[in-house]
Amino acid sequence: MTSDWRCRGTRSTRPMGILAPRSLPRADPTEWTVDRVTSVRHNCGVEYAGFSWTAAARKHRVSRAQARHVVVHAGLYFVRPAAPPERPDEALLFLGDDEDGMPVEVVGVELADGRLRVIHAMPMRPGYHDLYEEAKKWRQ
Repeated sequence: MTSDWRCRGTRSTRPMGILAPRSLPRADPTEWTVDRVTSVRHNCGVEYAGFSWTAAARKHRVSRAQARHVVVHAGLYFVRPAAPPERPDEALLFLGDDEDGMPVEVVGVELADGRLRVIHAMPMRPGYHDLYEEAKKWRQ
């Protein structure tokens, strides 16, 4: 099965659009793979004007500091294309370790003002292992 997540580099490689946060439907992470054709890799950090958080983002007891650390130190992230009207925005998946070395998955959407709206953060699930290993090569 083809992947919903596409590999991307830094935020500056894509034009900004008007985005609004939405929840993502649950999906099986074992179905996502890296699409090497659309892969863009950069060795500079991802920069956002700030962060905002949904209430659900803290559901799995991953702190804001842990999620922020994963996003800031990601050299590579993955994009799930928008699918209007259910998912009008691209979802960005960041995989990495927090400051204590615990693997964490963070999902967010870019807002029009340049901030990242974090909609999901939790300890990384085993199905993301291949994507995690790919992202690890480009970590800051």
